[in-house]
Amino acid sequence: MKLATIILLLSTTILKPLYNQEIIPIDTAHWEISGDYLIEPYQGKNSIYLKGGSMKLKDLSFLNGTIEFDLFLKETPSFPGVYFRLTEDKDGEQFYVRPHQSGNPDANQGAPLINGITPWQLMFGPSYSTAYEYSFDDWTHVKLVANGDKAQVFLDHSEEAVLSWKLTYGMTAGDIVIRGGGRQAIHIADVRVDPDAYTLKDYNVVEREPIEGLVSEWKISQKFDESLLESSLDSLIKTAKYDKTVQIDEGTAANISRVIDLTDGAAGNTVFARYDIDS
Repeated sequence: MKLATIILLLSTTILKPLYNQEIIPIDTAHWEISGDYLIEPYQGKNSIYLKGGSMKLKDLSFLNGTIEFDLFLKETPSFPGVYFRLTEDKDGEQFYVRPHQSGNPDANQGAPLINGITPWQLMFGPSYSTAYEYSFDDWTHVKLVANGDKAQVFLDHSEEAVLSWKLTYGMTAGDIVIRGGGRQAIHIADVRVDPDAYTLKDYNVVEREPIEGLVSEWKISQKFDESLLESSLDSLIKTAKYDKTVQIDEGTAANISRVIDLTDGAAGNTVFARYDIDS
């Protein structure tokens, strides 16, 4: 019985994918790849040239740890980066770069994905992005560390984090999905994941100043098509049902995508927000 147990344990270890800072091969055995792509050597690395798509790592539910990869950036509008803790409900976290904003305060972005929507307009400033000068003639190394409700990014093998920010889904494990630059194709290489390396270094978040006097909570209607405002405004106001409530985030704004899913395929792209005043 002891011998049989040892053989079973060894077999399980061999079959289980190991993610411990080894470079993960870019192939369909390890990744679910969507969009147009070409796997090819590029600038000294085995890479994927990915356009309008993404690549999801198979067989790993990621909560805490380190994700690393290299990008060969172009000085054109694109938003390559990584989703992590991504769930089937289209919620998760992400970090991406804006190479066309190199050197500017919004050269990158840390933000959640909420019901399939990235609220980058609400999560702006030094709490969620930082200035950085990118290279366009060499690989850019991205290292992301997640731990609980905290995350840090180190670029180009820097010893100090270039950005630290608060995560929205601190204790929810999910998928890792690396995305290309959208319509702008981009090379990606040397992906590593280590679930055991989640130590943060000098974690320091720039706190946002809440805006005084804001309405703290709104009632949100069911969604409807914007075109109806031109012909049926009075009827829409009278028949609207307010079955959702949303509170402001960080004392700055209400994120309606927390309670309304624009990507569920149902008709409608507009809502009413209501606040009742007793006077």
